Amino acid sequence: MKRYSIGNLILFAVLSVAILGGWWLVDTYLIPKPPPPETPPTEPKKSAADLPASPKLIADSESLLALTGAGVVGKPAELTKWVAQVKPAEPPKPVESPDPHRLLALSGDGYNLKVLLTNKGAGVQQVALPAFDQASRVGGTARDENGKPYPMELVPGYYRQLDRSTVKADGPHEVLAAGDAPKGVRLAPASYTMTHYPQQPTPGNDRPSADLTTRKWVVVKADDGREVVVRNDEDGAEKEREVAFETTLGEPFHTRIRKTFTLGKLDFHVRMKLEFFAAEGRTDKSPELYYQVAGPRNVPIEGEWYSGVHRNAIVGCKAANGSPYRAIVDSTHIVTEHGSDKYTANSKDVPGDFTFAAVVNQFFAAALCIDPTQEDDKRKGMWEYVRATREWNETDRPFDPRDDREAFYADKPQLGDITVRAVSKPVRPTAAGTEHRYWLYHGPTKVRLLKSLHLLDKDHQGFTADVDTVDNKYLGDLSLNVITDAPAPNFFGGITGSIGWTSLVVWFTNRMHDVLGWMHHNTVPVWGLNILMLTVMVRLLLMLPSRRQQAGMLKMQEKMTAMKPELAKLQEQFKSDPQRLNQEKTKLMLKHGVNPLTSMGGCLLMFAQMPVFLGLYYCLQESIFFRLDNFLWIQNLAAPDMLFTWSESIPFVSTADQIGHSWYLGPFVNILPVVAVGLMYLNFKVSSPPPTDEQQEMSQKTMKFMMIFMGVFFYKM
Repeated sequence: MKRYSIGNLILFAVLSVAILGGWWLVDTYLIPKPPPPETPPTEPKKSAADLPASPKLIADSESLLALTGAGVVGKPAELTKWVAQVKPAEPPKPVESPDPHRLLALSGDGYNLKVLLTNKGAGVQQVALPAFDQASRVGGTARDENGKPYPMELVPGYYRQLDRSTVKADGPHEVLAAGDAPKGVRLAPASYTMTHYPQQPTPGNDRPSADLTTRKWVVVKADDGREVVVRNDEDGAEKEREVAFETTLGEPFHTRIRKTFTLGKLDFHVRMKLEFFAAEGRTDKSPELYYQVAGPRNVPIEGEWYSGVHRNAIVGCKAANGSPYRAIVDSTHIVTEHGSDKYTANSKDVPGDFTFAAVVNQFFAAALCIDPTQEDDKRKGMWEYVRATREWNETDRPFDPRDDREAFYADKPQLGDITVRAVSKPVRPTAAGTEHRYWLYHGPTKVRLLKSLHLLDKDHQGFTADVDTVDNKYLGDLSLNVITDAPAPNFFGGITGSIGWTSLVVWFTNRMHDVLGWMHHNTVPVWGLNILMLTVMVRLLLMLPSRRQQAGMLKMQEKMTAMKPELAKLQEQFKSDPQRLNQEKTKLMLKHGVNPLTSMGGCLLMFAQMPVFLGLYYCLQESIFFRLDNFLWIQNLAAPDMLFTWSESIPFVSTADQIGHSWYLGPFVNILPVVAVGLMYLNFKVSSPPPTDEQQEMSQKTMKFMMIFMGVFFYKM
């Protein structure tokens, strides 16, 4: 290492002091200085002792300079001490109701929907459909201790602790009512609540504040002091109820928010109106407000052990040409990916303006819809984007609270709870109020079936829907029919939709519904028999083309049997030359009048029949009238027949931890799939001729194995 002498170090120190001293002399005596600013004579100087006891927050150095420039003088130590006493400003306290957490009934006797609102978050706590019964986890009707069915709770509003070790143990049902929030009942977070963003949401900074969902909003009372306003029609009969909530956002928004819920007696939707008023302190420089509306929570899964449809999120839109469209994503994807992509209007996934965002199961839908009666410019400019999200839900926890929910969801993502969240475009509150209106639809996924509610059994007579609303609003403006009547959102769905195949299948499906309804109303009012009658009718309708197809196949089989000796000779002669063998076989077939293209005609005939069969299939899958309707030993026509139980202790096959796996068959013996496979095998055995070559023999063996696989695949249908 190079060593420095003591003399060099002393020289370096002397030079450093000389340079610094010289710069001080130049800066002090040679460089001119500007004159100091004069203090205005009318402004008395203040000392540190004159500072207020509760000073405002000094946000940054500019604020400090402004304070000193305003005439605050004194010793630097005193000023520093005063600044140290400044505390950050506390956020404004929310203006909320002094009342306790309460539930308010938005509906009464004879309403199509039973709706309970909550002042905590000003949301919807529960939505039930009295026209329909609640399903148990097994697939039967859920009943209370007196044997009375529970109404269908589409938005339950409370948590049910479920035993995940068995599907036979139904969790406790609660009966919620208006009044103070019940003690001992684990209420779920309210649905259709509103949150706001402290600032404009940007990628990576788009988490809203939950303040509006946790505070208790003030219930706005009518002039006569009522909280629930009841309105009557011209004849004096009750027609609708209304409840309004209010709260105020403080600095920097200075906005008063009013949230009004209205329910008509015949409606299957709740009208929700959001109004944003400029509150005291709001100026033109106050920021715009971005808000988010959450959709329904905890939509039930019907028959979790057998259902192929759990929870799906659907975003609907209407293209510029008026064509409806949907984007759909299932709960498995949402839970696994911690949410869906963001759907924006007029994009690839949503090629049009938003109409609704919904969470659906196989039979029912709960949808957040943009009010179709609003002006077009307001209706089209309400939402920035929509996203489906995973929701932590106590209903979906394992029975043992020590288990990890994340691990449970990793194994059973299809059972996870989801919702949809719509983020608004910026809102500018005004003195008169800026208004956004919504419809909250709750009803069948097959919306057109609302017009056939008179087909329900006698215990549910009296429930009807406004046909004009169903046709012109639900199916017209909102296009809620795309929940079921739409092509699959994939490559093949795009093809079938573009060539009109989907529309053809939908047409046949709707005609099947019409025929079934006519049969039930005008012949035997038993859905099981109506299904058999419709199936026989379809088979009779297709008998003529089927007979032609079978006759052609039999004729071809006879000729192939006559050719069998000659085919055997050709196979022996050209066994080492497959190409020559095929050429000679074609010549032989043409010689005996067997056209190889004849089989293509049979395939085309079968293809022509497919829309009818698919229409029958979708009709039986969609009908809400089969749900929980019994026939013979079958307790639910929309579930497996469940002849008898074979326990839940068979490894892989029936243990509840295997739900969701392809090999899981459930805890019941279902006899109908076994009978169906047996009849298919018998029909195949009778109609199939003896194989003429190894290829035909292999094909027939494959068909036999396929029947077994189909029996396993359809075992829980």
